[in-house]
Parts: sequence; structure tokens; C-alpha cells
Amino acid sequence: MNSSISKILSLIHQIDKKSIKKEWDGKTILFSFKAQVKNDVISILKTSSIEFQDTFEGLEIKTSKKNFDNKVFYNIEHFLHDFKIDDVASDFLILFFYDSFLFYNSANNKRYNNKGEIINNYLIENSISSLKVISTLKEKVIADYVNTIETEIVFYSTSNGIFKLKYPLTTPHFDESSSIKENCDSFLNKISSIDFKRFFVNELFHFLKNSKEQYIDLITYLPEILLEAERNLDIYSKKFSFEKLKTKLIEEKDKYFENLREILGKVFNQLISIPISTTAVVFSVYKIDSAFGLLIILLSYFIYTLYLIHFLKTYQGDLREIETEFDRDFEIIADKSGLEEIIINTEEQKINRRIKNIKQIISAMKIAIIFFFFLILVLVFNQITISLKLKIILGIVSLILILIKTFMRN
Repeated sequence: MNSSISKILSLIHQIDKKSIKKEWDGKTILFSFKAQVKNDVISILKTSSIEFQDTFEGLEIKTSKKNFDNKVFYNIEHFLHDFKIDDVASDFLILFFYDSFLFYNSANNKRYNNKGEIINNYLIENSISSLKVISTLKEKVIADYVNTIETEIVFYSTSNGIFKLKYPLTTPHFDESSSIKENCDSFLNKISSIDFKRFFVNELFHFLKNSKEQYIDLITYLPEILLEAERNLDIYSKKFSFEKLKTKLIEEKDKYFENLREILGKVFNQLISIPISTTAVVFSVYKIDSAFGLLIILLSYFIYTLYLIHFLKTYQGDLREIETEFDRDFEIIADKSGLEEIIINTEEQKINRRIKNIKQIISAMKIAIIFFFFLILVLVFNQITISLKLKIILGIVSLILILIKTFMRN
């Protein structure tokens, strides 16, 4: 604020103190004085750049930009009535602001009083936020209809019907000691969502249905309205995606079932081959008299046994990978889906039960393979004539090799 403006404003306030009364018709201030005082004021005004008119009723001073070098609002009421958001693009002043004046500096967005001090006052900031909210509510994507005659913004809700929000023609006067900007900005950011708008309108019914000052109460209760609208939108979103998530959960379960069925099928194929191979070996043992031939059969069965165990261990490795992947995927589903814990646990238990069963089958097959090999070993050693000591050594070595292969991790 430059010194010339400060002097003019200070002079107006001095004149105001000397006057008996003042009146403003929207363009001109009429100061009334006692005769002698009037003459003194005229003398003072003649030394300034202020244009005035001496009339029978008193002295008239126009509240024009020519007199004050800036846009002028006479007082707070005039400001609230005529203020537009575009006004903050340039400097302006409120001529009578409580016991001082208010000068708005557009360059730094600061407000000054007659002492040149910065005023901590939210009148301008609150007015801007309020006008933005009204403007946004009137937009076609938000409002279903705007009745300019009745100054009503009409919203339609499928659950509550029609709601009419009465909006003010002038900017409401909110508490100047606190800011409504944060709440209004939050509303402006969220209302662009069509889904959020639906729940916001529903909350208008709940909070403003019986309100006599709807728009004032809207701004006052805006934090609570936004919170409830967000909460209900979140509940709706979870319900909307519940079936989708449940379907995804079942699809995941089916995928693991398919993988487990594939492993189980391979295990049973190996299982079927065991009695067939063992029967063939037993038949051959009793048909062949040569010790060398019997040892060849034993060696072949030994290799076959190692082959079976190798494949069973491969299937065990595949089963461990499926189990690890399953645990990771279901943990993510449990954390992110919002599905009920009992639903997730039920599906999880089905998979765990199937994995446990296949593990038991593989373990049982390993034991059966070792048992059958031991029987074949005894049978062959019973048919050949070598020393008992050698038989024991060959048997122990064979069993040790098979046990190492069986229980050694991949």
C-alpha cells in the first residue's frame, strides 16, 4: 500500500470522526457536519486530491476509482454483496472495515489496516471459497437443475427423492477468525467423481433437510458431510466388488486344484507301475537260475527304484512351489479384498487339505517302494549261492543308496 492511498484513507476516517452522520447511496458518501466543522473539513479536502461536492445537506465524496485509485467497497456488507472472485486480480479496499479500513494487495495477497499492519482476517479468503462452492454446485454435471428464480439448486436421489438447496444471492458472512478454505477445497476435489456426488447428495438430505439456512449449514457441516459421503462410498465400493472378489478367490482356488490334480495324476501313474514291475521281477527271479542273471535283475530293479524316487522328489518340489505361491496369493487376497475372514479361510483350508493329502500319498509311496525293493532283495539273495556276509553287505549298500536318494532334498 503506497503512502498516497494511505493518506487518502486516513483523511476519510478523520472526516468521518468529525461528521454528525454519514450516508451512502451506492456511489457517493454524504457527510453531515456542524457549520464550523464543515468549513474546516472543506479546507482540508482542498489540500488533497479527493474530489468532493459541497451541498446543502453536507459534503459528497464519490467512492470511485478516480478518488481512491482502486476499486472501493464501502463496507463489509457492500463487499459481501458485490465481491467477485476476479476482484482479487487487482488491489481493492474496504473503506469502512470496523474501526479502520482494509486494503487488499493483490501482489502478495495480504490485507493491511490504517496503520499499515497486516490483518489476520479470513473475510476475503472465505468469500472466495464460498463463491467457488456455489459455482461448482450449479454446474450441470453436479446439479440436476438450477432454479435461478427461486435461487435453488435441485438434486435428485434415487433413495431420497428431490432435494432443493437454497443458495444465497450474496456471499454469506462466515466467521472471519477461521478459514473455510481447506474444507471447501476438499469438496471441490472430491465432487468431480460421479460416484462421490451421488453419496454427497444423499448426505445433504440427512444434514440439511430441516435447516433454515441451508447454505450456511452446508459449509458449517461440510467436514462431516464429506466424511459420511466418503464412508458410504467406500462401503458401496466394497459391496460392488464383493462378488467379483469372491469369484476371483474361487478362480484362484480352482487354479491350484488343477495344478494339484496334475501332480496327483502323475503320482498315481507311478503308483500303478510299481505292482506291475514288482510282479514281473518276482516272476523273472523264479524263472532264472543263473546268479549273474539274478544280479542283473536286482540291479535293474534297483535303478528302477531310484528312478521312481527321483520322480516322486520332483513332484514334491513342484508341490512345495505351489504351496508357497498359494500362501503368498491368499495372504494378498486376505489383506486387500475386504472379504469376510470365514470365506477366505474356508477356501484356504480346502487347498491346504488337498496339499496335505498329496504329501501323505507321496510319503506312503516312498515307504512302499523301499519295502518292495527290500522284498526283491531278500528274494534274489535267497536264490543265489553267495556268502551270507556278501549278501548282507550288498543289501545294506543298496538300502543306504535308496534311503539317501529318498530323503536328500532337491
